[in-house]
Amino acid sequence: MKKIFIIILTILVVASCSLDQKPKNALDRDNAIESAEDAHAFAARMHLGIRSISAGSSVYFQEIATELFQPSNTYGNRNGGTFRWQWQADFSLAESIWSNAYHYINHALFFIEKTQALDFANFTEQEKKDINYDMGLAYFTQAYMGYKLLKYFCNDYSPNAANVAGIPLVYEFNPLPADQTTYPGRDNLQNSYDWVLENLDRSRGYLANFAGKEGSSFLTVDVVDALWARIALDMGDYATAANKATSLIDGGKYPLLTTTAAMKELWTNDSGKECIMQMYADLAAQSIPNSNDPGYHSKQSNGEYQPDWILAAGVADLYSSSDIRTIWFDKNIEITQGDYKGKATLFNKFPGNLTLQSSKEQSNHLQKVKPFRIAEQYLIAAEAYAMQGGSFETEANKYYNLLMKSRVSNWQDASLSGNELIKAIRDERLKELIGEGFRFFDLRRWGEGMKRTYQMQDPKLIATGGADGTALTLTIDANNYRWLLPIPRYEIDANPQIREQQNPGY
Repeated sequence: MKKIFIIILTILVVASCSLDQKPKNALDRDNAIESAEDAHAFAARMHLGIRSISAGSSVYFQEIATELFQPSNTYGNRNGGTFRWQWQADFSLAESIWSNAYHYINHALFFIEKTQALDFANFTEQEKKDINYDMGLAYFTQAYMGYKLLKYFCNDYSPNAANVAGIPLVYEFNPLPADQTTYPGRDNLQNSYDWVLENLDRSRGYLANFAGKEGSSFLTVDVVDALWARIALDMGDYATAANKATSLIDGGKYPLLTTTAAMKELWTNDSGKECIMQMYADLAAQSIPNSNDPGYHSKQSNGEYQPDWILAAGVADLYSSSDIRTIWFDKNIEITQGDYKGKATLFNKFPGNLTLQSSKEQSNHLQKVKPFRIAEQYLIAAEAYAMQGGSFETEANKYYNLLMKSRVSNWQDASLSGNELIKAIRDERLKELIGEGFRFFDLRRWGEGMKRTYQMQDPKLIATGGADGTALTLTIDANNYRWLLPIPRYEIDANPQIREQQNPGY
């Protein structure tokens, strides 16, 4: 049985600053961090935690569960439960997010405990700078992991947050506790968000002198502000969301792309443009992220296409012909399913960086992970101003139009207000962030529910039988319990404090 989340699964100490260098030995709690060099090497692994929870199934879950994609006849039920909204208490994604998030929270807590106990008197100035960075990374890791837990397992923030279940909060590293009565239960949602923001504020303090730069592989103060803007928008703190987002936009440090060539360079060759953070990956170092493509494209080595997931009809048509993002869609692709060959538009935002794959014949659709892009900040600013209404709508239009000008040639500035403005911004979030793991939570946050109304491009290519066929027209009410993932069953079984705190319905 998997252990309770408090247990740090393994204490790994790396021998160098390489993000994926494997340790020759696992060190015990007492001697794992005894020097500035130890601390810096130990902290490096937290980047891997941030990368792992920002890619792969935790991303494409949010696309497949919504209205944008449909299963092909040959998809083999891969992610079928997600498409049909059938996840239960043993849902593997919930288990993965829960265990990984608490593993890295404990990793950060252990780092903070041991590093604060070091004698700083003989550290060089560079070592002190490194330690400040690493402390900022540790507090950011806790904030980021805590925020992910809140998104997947808790209701959205509201004025009633003090009376709603949050997450178990862990304040100190406590490996293998023998007494089950010491395991924490779920705190309330208000305290949980306060804990996340406190960690984020501490992180920002340590990182104040680590300025952001475009395409940074490492944590910077701008990454902290980007996450803060995202959280503030979720919390309905629109003034803070707008302030944080515009502070990243207005300096011009992260210019928007304006050409198809530049957009292709970002999503094919990982140029790092527009990225407040683009995370490290290297084939030679065997440091490879998970793919955000669960079978959207699937060109085989023999040249045939056999995708698991096909865009619903009309999704690609949301983009005008003069939109530089149309390069994300491959049109009129012949798809082979046994003796039948049909044509469809396929989603190809993640074509695969050739430097991250050993075989050039068939793409593994691996890209460097981009958890924070400036385009999202334009959308946050626009939405945050729009939600404040009144005179703030001028600013909302400003940031909406700036993004649209970069994406659509000959864009004529719009002057929108009220619900029309809010709808335009929400529509643009779908178009800009498709495939990046926002759609599910956006629909939940807006209280819109989910309704699959798009038609099939070619019914002969789509799994239309049985439960899959029924799910093609699935409607999910905004109050459906499955907008929250279940607390993993192993956690419920192991922790008596949380046993009666499972999310409703599971």
